Amino acid sequence: MNEKKITAQRIYLIPMNQNLVTEKYLSWLVDPTVSFALSYNQNSLNDLKNYVLKREKDNNCRFWAMIFKETDEHIGNIKLEPIDWETKSTNFGILIGEKKFWGQGIALEALESLVNHAFTELDLNKIELSVASDNPSAKRTYEKAGFQTYKTVFDIRLTKDRVCDVFYMSISKDD
Repeated sequence: MNEKKITAQRIYLIPMNQNLVTEKYLSWLVDPTVSFALSYNQNSLNDLKNYVLKREKDNNCRFWAMIFKETDEHIGNIKLEPIDWETKSTNFGILIGEKKFWGQGIALEALESLVNHAFTELDLNKIELSVASDNPSAKRTYEKAGFQTYKTVFDIRLTKDRVCDVFYMSISKDD
């Protein structure tokens, strides 16, 4: 993919690449307080490199690293996957791995920048996501960015020990 850098107020997004696959990145994925909402379950650096490489080569995926401008620190990732170019729709995912950046509005900044990019540069019309009821701060962030709940599924078993409601949300170019 030949994606450009996307700039926001305190962060910028750059296409994810192999150089950003580090032990620090892997540590986010094996920390249950960081990764509880993810479906990713590989736990080795080699698995993570393969995961990123597959997405780098996939035309139906756009995967960016979130970089904190002040320090050029990789603090998380954001992606659109899979992209259906025919219907011009996609699913959204985000991870802020560095906990010191939680609760500071960074996710909203990244999300708003990416939604704008998806609608103007990628010419997509709709972005969808799902969020569990046990992650209310994420749901509030999505609502602040303009996402609306279109369906709720109750009592979904997400893991062996995790059952909760799941909200399906979307935003359209015309919203």
